[in-house]
Amino acid sequence: MSKKNFDAMVAKNHEKNKRKEEIATAEIQRMLRENEVIQICALVKSTGLSRGYFYSNPNIKKILSHAFEQQRGKNLPEKKTVIFDKAMHKQLKLLEKKYQDAQKELQASKEENKRLRKELIELESNYINDL
Repeated sequence: MSKKNFDAMVAKNHEKNKRKEEIATAEIQRMLRENEVIQICALVKSTGLSRGYFYSNPNIKKILSHAFEQQRGKNLPEKKTVIFDKAMHKQLKLLEKKYQDAQKELQASKEENKRLRKELIELESNYINDL
């Protein structure tokens, strides 16, 4: 392997590691911002990086340590609870919309019923007058 190929390989490897670090850092920051409990297994799942990466990379280890320190003492909700709350909120909005639509339909039916009753009374009146 030539020196040029070796240097290119090292540069490419350095670039890959830098990109992994950016991905990991961005995900940790997102979790902090959204008040998600930071867990290595969640980071592995969301980033696609290995568990060992988070334990062996000194920069990421330092960022994680700082993030854990920021979350210490906070009573953060479990991600499942947050997801469930969002789903319930969405369901509630959907039901409210259905209720409003049903109210509009009911009002339209009442108005049509009133119009038809008047028409019926008028027809009955005309029928009686024609006798």
